[in-house]
Amino acid sequence: MHAHWGSPDQNGSEHVIDGIQYPMELHFVHYNKKKYSTFSGSIGQPGGIAVIAVLVQIGQNNVEFEKISTLLVAHRIKRDTDSGEDGKANGSGETFQLPTIITNIINGLEKLFDFRKLLPDSLDYFAYEGGLTTGNYEKCVQWIVLRNSITISKEQIDTLHGVSAANFRPLQPLLGETKLERNFR
Repeated sequence: MHAHWGSPDQNGSEHVIDGIQYPMELHFVHYNKKKYSTFSGSIGQPGGIAVIAVLVQIGQNNVEFEKISTLLVAHRIKRDTDSGEDGKANGSGETFQLPTIITNIINGLEKLFDFRKLLPDSLDYFAYEGGLTTGNYEKCVQWIVLRNSITISKEQIDTLHGVSAANFRPLQPLLGETKLERNFR
């Protein structure tokens, strides 16, 4: 799972629906284990990666997302407590990398919460073939963008703002040959 958000005064979703860009977007990233033995082996390969994108708006507190934000705060407090004057963890010379922290938290959360509770009630979606939104932006992704959003509270997204600055890729135009599909009328 990845999360992409904007700054407090800027939306950070990497997709728009009906012209609306949202404050945040969750990505549930999957790779084809039948064709590729590792995630890194699937990058840049046809049929290698599928991403379910969930748009997030500000509204009610999200109980499942609260588990993520609580752990982020705990990691941030631990990082601040463990950092020496040189900004290194425990004075060891090792720096904290946010993507690693988030990955470790999320890997642990797989046992602590139900990912389905981070999906909207309706699973209507748009689908298209496109690229990754990080790294070299390889075109190897089957995107499934859910039509409806979920909510998190302002306090929950403020937690993310406190951990890291905006981390989204600006919107990219669909290429002329992009075939957009949907599962609803």
